[in-house]
Amino acid sequence: MLIVFWTSLGFNFRLDAIPFVGKGAYKQTDEGNEFTHQLTAAFRYVAESINPECVFIVETYEKIPVIARYLGYTHFKQTHLAYNFHLCTYLWVALVEQDATFIWQKLDELDQIPVHADWINFLRNHDELSLAYLQDPLLSDVKNALMKYGEPFREGYGISGRTYSFLGRDEQKLFNAYFLVASLPGGVLIPYGDEIGKTNIPLHKLPEQLRKDTRNINRGKLTAEELDSAKGKRIMDRLSKFMLKRQVLREYLNVWPQRLPSPPGVFAAMYRFGVSELLVFVNITDKPQCVEINMALNNDYAKVLTLHECEYREGEINLSPYAGIWLQK
Repeated sequence: MLIVFWTSLGFNFRLDAIPFVGKGAYKQTDEGNEFTHQLTAAFRYVAESINPECVFIVETYEKIPVIARYLGYTHFKQTHLAYNFHLCTYLWVALVEQDATFIWQKLDELDQIPVHADWINFLRNHDELSLAYLQDPLLSDVKNALMKYGEPFREGYGISGRTYSFLGRDEQKLFNAYFLVASLPGGVLIPYGDEIGKTNIPLHKLPEQLRKDTRNINRGKLTAEELDSAKGKRIMDRLSKFMLKRQVLREYLNVWPQRLPSPPGVFAAMYRFGVSELLVFVNITDKPQCVEINMALNNDYAKVLTLHECEYREGEINLSPYAGIWLQK
């Protein structure tokens, strides 16, 4: 059996396009297909009997309650993780609109999952940025902002392209976007190439056959020159610091955050772990932002991670454009 073989070698599994798993031939996909859920649970049971550390991740962009079903529940566990496509889309909405309210709008819908499971957050993957669940005017805003940095896919309901290209090849914006993702509950996925700021392959430079699928502009190989470049090493170093600090403080980010009052352009949240707290503030705008707070920061909180210029004192935190700070008590 394939799962037995690969599990014994220490592999994890991605269940790609899961509505098609267990689908009968010549039949339509059915989000309520119980056989799909039974198969998923069986896959996990078999794999964990061989390697208890084996992980399954589900890939599908359906409505949130439908995705949550593939995670199972306490006495019928299915997959461990799910790609957070909904939050991915709304992260780009927030970055385009420079308004963190859109992030909270989606977070408020995502916390009803079983305790054995988690979301994987990301900015991009090897496919297109799907806009399937967006409506105007947000749909038009995102397309107007990002299409010039990528290529249309599925008649404009998706945009192909890499993260660094979508952000206008601006390192400050790239660091800000990943500082934001690192500040969210759940896991983090960094698609290959983002760690060195790889850009799109121009469509006209692809072989003619590959141009038919515009997603190929955000695929391809990483070259030794790109990996060894000063830019690549600089980006790798900064993103590594974010992720290493996140690993140290992972207990905080395994719980759902409390929203803190802030201007629309600042993502502000509190995570609690026991009696300890972690405060995160991320300015996703190109203008300085001031957050008024009712906490004695100078005495009680220590700075554990920063991005760009940040000042905090009694009653307020001042963030330069695209800046962020984590404070731990």
